[in-house]
Amino acid sequence: MLYPVSTVPITTSPTGLHMKALDKVFLVDDDPIFHFMAKKVINSTGLVNQLQLFNDAVAAFAQLKADAEHADRLPDLILVDLMMPVMDGWDFLKALQLLQLDKPVAVAVLTSSIHQTDMERAKASGQLAAYLVKPITPADFTALVESL
Repeated sequence: MLYPVSTVPITTSPTGLHMKALDKVFLVDDDPIFHFMAKKVINSTGLVNQLQLFNDAVAAFAQLKADAEHADRLPDLILVDLMMPVMDGWDFLKALQLLQLDKPVAVAVLTSSIHQTDMERAKASGQLAAYLVKPITPADFTALVESL
C-alpha cells in the first residue's frame, strides 16, 4: 500500500502508458526473498531500465558516495527499508542528507512497518517521495513513479 508523505497528492494517469521509464533504481533491503519478489514486481511494470539491489544500507551509501559527482551514475529513485542491521533506513536517510549529489534523487521508504510513529517520522523528514508498506504491488510502484 502506498502512503504519500509529501503534500503533493499522488495521482495516476488514465492509461499509465505514456510515462518515461526511470533509468536506474536502487533497492536497499537486507531480505533476499524480498529482493526476488520486488525485482519481479518492479520489472513487470516496465518503468525501470536498471534495478540495482543492495543487501545493506552501508553498501548502497558507499555506491552513492562513489558516484556523487557523476550524475549519469546516480539513481533516479532509491527504495529503502527501515529495519536493517548495521545501518538502518533512518541512519541511511540522515547520511544521505549530508551527501552532495550531482542530481536530485527521489527516495521512498519501502518497509513492513505500519506503525503510525514511523509514518509520521517519515513525513516529518521532508525528504521522502512516499512511504510504501510491503509487499509492493505493480500499482503501488506505478503510482510512485507517476508521482515523481
